[in-house]
Amino acid sequence: PDQSWILVAVILLVDNGSWHASLEEGIIFETAHPDSLLCVNYGSPFPLSESILKALNKNELRVNWPKPGSFVIPAPTVAVSLSFVYPNKTISTLSGTICVKIFPLIPDEARTCICLDIIESEFFEFFLPTTKIQYRRQLALVFEYWTHNQKFATIPIEIWIDPQYKPFPPSSWSSASPLLLVLCHWRENLDWLQYQSQPYLIYEKRPELRDIANHSTPRNTANEASAYLQFIVDYFYDLPERMLFLHSHRYAYHQQDIVTLLYDLKNAPPEYCNINSAIWGTLEDPDRLFLYNSSHRSWLESYLGPLPSLLLDRCCAQFIVHRDRIRARPLSFYQDALRIALDPSIDEENKEDNRQLGLFFEWLWHYIFGEPPIATPDLEQFVPNITQINLVYYHQSIPSCLRSRPLPELLIASTGGVGTTMLLTHYYQVVGILTNDAMDNDKLKHSVVPPELDSIQCALYIFGDPQDVYKSLERRGFLEDTIKKIAKENATTDDPLALKSHFQNWQQLPTKYPIMFLKYNSLWEKQTEINEYLQTCFDRTLYIPPLPKRRERKSAHTPLPKNLYHEYAKTVQNLPDLWIRQPSSSLSSVL
Repeated sequence: PDQSWILVAVILLVDNGSWHASLEEGIIFETAHPDSLLCVNYGSPFPLSESILKALNKNELRVNWPKPGSFVIPAPTVAVSLSFVYPNKTISTLSGTICVKIFPLIPDEARTCICLDIIESEFFEFFLPTTKIQYRRQLALVFEYWTHNQKFATIPIEIWIDPQYKPFPPSSWSSASPLLLVLCHWRENLDWLQYQSQPYLIYEKRPELRDIANHSTPRNTANEASAYLQFIVDYFYDLPERMLFLHSHRYAYHQQDIVTLLYDLKNAPPEYCNINSAIWGTLEDPDRLFLYNSSHRSWLESYLGPLPSLLLDRCCAQFIVHRDRIRARPLSFYQDALRIALDPSIDEENKEDNRQLGLFFEWLWHYIFGEPPIATPDLEQFVPNITQINLVYYHQSIPSCLRSRPLPELLIASTGGVGTTMLLTHYYQVVGILTNDAMDNDKLKHSVVPPELDSIQCALYIFGDPQDVYKSLERRGFLEDTIKKIAKENATTDDPLALKSHFQNWQQLPTKYPIMFLKYNSLWEKQTEINEYLQTCFDRTLYIPPLPKRRERKSAHTPLPKNLYHEYAKTVQNLPDLWIRQPSSSLSSVL
């Protein structure tokens, strides 16, 4: 929107792999084109020769998480992981003052700065100023770090936050539950459980709490493996559909914020997925590669068959698994595995022996649950050098088995040519509602039928004068592509875009969610009605600023084939400007 603040980061990449960033602020005063911006007082951010000199010798403040993009942080606190990277690529923790500059991406909202001191850590958590940030929205975060009288800053990280999200985790679970969190607990802070909506079961490992906890392991051995196996043995015949086996911390060097990940897992999770973001090689611990060549090999191969020469997955044993994958092995396998994990000859206080036993299972989990020896293709690049690798921070790659964008809760669809991209951008980026993708990467924007997605709570269907639609698509060069997307076998001589059948499908076919039908020419006059509909749909308070100013259609003077859509245009003109179709399992019709 005009007069709003933006942040511009200019990044210079150097041949040696280092980079230097410069941050500028500016005010948008004119939108010359939908894909470009002009800014007030924006000049060259740095002399080129100086930046090259700095980049060659630059220490880097790196944000491991939160990751920029569409992941939502559904809590009043934000968990952060920062690393200090030296020119030789070594990594250290931080000791000094960290400041977080918070830039709401909504006009007229004040920016905030929060500072705190940390000592030898890469993690910290800060509270959002919830009195000012009361709705789901996008923020830009800039982290600044002071140490030894020097200041380092990151480029802006764009995130979604929802500080008022108040889930109610079910108090119980059953074999019908779609997902259950299984937690191995030692002394970790469990406050984060209140910011997520999944049922959970805690297996206590502290000796002093074993007798009073609802679930526990008889010995604190094999790290998390004994807790995971104890759960499987306890509930083998009553497993929920999927389980997410977890350590009990909200964040660690090997994982991103678990609260954010769980929010996204409202979408159907996969049958197996390691959720960690780091990989251990064998440089530090060469014996680890051959842990399964120990005295346990015989019983392993009696269940699993001959073991491959290398098993590799992301580190640290936190994963989603479907009950069918667990039950593909007999209960006796897990009972034998549990006996090994609870080995009475291992001293509970001997951290190294317990670490080794935990690692034995850590390298096996994915293979036990039916994954290939090298768990995913994105790990194959590490195999040739596995004996020369210590720890790889793999934060740059979210596990491919997890979605990078949540499924939509608001679906906005049309045939095209009626402002759909503008609406998607507005409600997603400005209002903070999870919509389908404005660039149609999810193939929902022009769907020929109402999609059957459980995530959708309500929909907007935009229609308009078919002659205007045709001219708009032709002027922008989208006509041929639209015909391929939505017309197909329904195209006719007088309806080459199959606009009638598209509209009728959305009006007639059964849906599980309400659909508001909106005539394009009435969008701006009906904003009050649209806002009330959305407030009701999501049962939460939304900050909904006005739509961008209406622009004159540039396609108004585009010529149209003679009499094309002449009669259908009259039909559309006589339709109401707005109506809501309620969820229905049967056919209905307006036309």
